[in-house]
Amino acid sequence: MTISVGTWLITGAARGLGFEIAREVLRRGGRVAGAVRNPMASDALKGVARGPDQLFVVPLSSTNSAVERARAHFGGLDVLVNNAGYGFLGAVEEAADEEVEAVFRVNVFAHIGRELSAPVS
Repeated sequence: MTISVGTWLITGAARGLGFEIAREVLRRGGRVAGAVRNPMASDALKGVARGPDQLFVVPLSSTNSAVERARAHFGGLDVLVNNAGYGFLGAVEEAADEEVEAVFRVNVFAHIGRELSAPVS
């Protein structure tokens, strides 16, 4: 994979693959909007950034749009790495509606800044 400089929004940037991609972009001089569930978990990224203008930490939840916040902060985005996810381990027929809804809220709707208009029934 070629990593170019520019402005990146990386979800799940606090650990794992998202963290490694963010670290490499920062190391090469790019700017990163790191979307994380827990902003306190982004301290390691702050240590890689060369300055405060290179890293913007975006709390990722189902109630905000990480994309819009990152675009507003940096004035635009060049790359989106939609890496964050939430898993459900179990048989589909055992899943409660609330559990399925939680997976979709994190894995789908949070990334595009939308809420489910009504509970799943």
